[in-house]
Amino acid sequence: MRILKVTCILTCVLFANSSYAQVKEVTFLRKNWYLHGVESRLQFPNYYYSNNPDKLLAYNEAIINEITSKYSIEFIENIPTKHNSIRITDVGFSAGLVFKPFTKTDIRFLNAAEVCHNIGFYDVKHWYTWDNIPRVEQFQYSAASKLSVFVYNPSINFSTGVFAKRIKLYAGLDLRFATENRIEFITNREAKDSLFSNHNTSQLENTNHIISRKDFGAGYTVGLKLAATCYFNIHAEIKNFASVSKFKHSNAKYSEKLAQFQIGFRYKFAGPNQSEQTNDDKDDVLPVFW
Repeated sequence: MRILKVTCILTCVLFANSSYAQVKEVTFLRKNWYLHGVESRLQFPNYYYSNNPDKLLAYNEAIINEITSKYSIEFIENIPTKHNSIRITDVGFSAGLVFKPFTKTDIRFLNAAEVCHNIGFYDVKHWYTWDNIPRVEQFQYSAASKLSVFVYNPSINFSTGVFAKRIKLYAGLDLRFATENRIEFITNREAKDSLFSNHNTSQLENTNHIISRKDFGAGYTVGLKLAATCYFNIHAEIKNFASVSKFKHSNAKYSEKLAQFQIGFRYKFAGPNQSEQTNDDKDDVLPVFW
């Protein structure tokens, strides 16, 4: 909700500024900024989570190392975690501004470049079960990790020409900076006694362990955009990242891949160039892309 409020405020401010061709020209910090539009994305689950269970087990080990380092407790090493059952849900949302910094250049390749600055939130939940731990009663020991991160994703994209009058393909390079809002590792009461030990008591008071990490990633985007109107585009894309995380207390590093399908929309602030006022095949009609 906070992102939506900021986006709405920025949109109102930007409409008060003058237009230059395909952008709104805004002076900020004694510099001219060429704003092309505002966009948002809904992020779907990471493809690699469901296709690499061994990587998820490595992530589980990294979390447990961080917990034992921060809380000075021991993980019971004889638990056969190799056969964990893991379920995952993850989803995210982002919104941001699109710039055309080279809009005044005569070099067509640079003129078409779009620089995007998106911020958002990404939530991931993992459920772990150990159904082969030796026990007296039939019980499936379980735990869950809940990760909520704040993400900043700057990128630069280049588009192809128009297909079927309303479609363009695009591709570009991305960076990804993320810091967690909260990583929480939760165990039920029975699992708590089986997973950890603090040498002082058989009962651990803390069942919710809070840990921290920072992420950095780099990758690429490929996508398709459909012109719904002259001012609204609908996007469908895949963002693929290689990411490295560093945990706060154990200083352990964890690497992973992120491949996320995203859909969203873009609203463009200003109209087309004077030379692009009409389509080639139909007079006096604004082009759908500019």
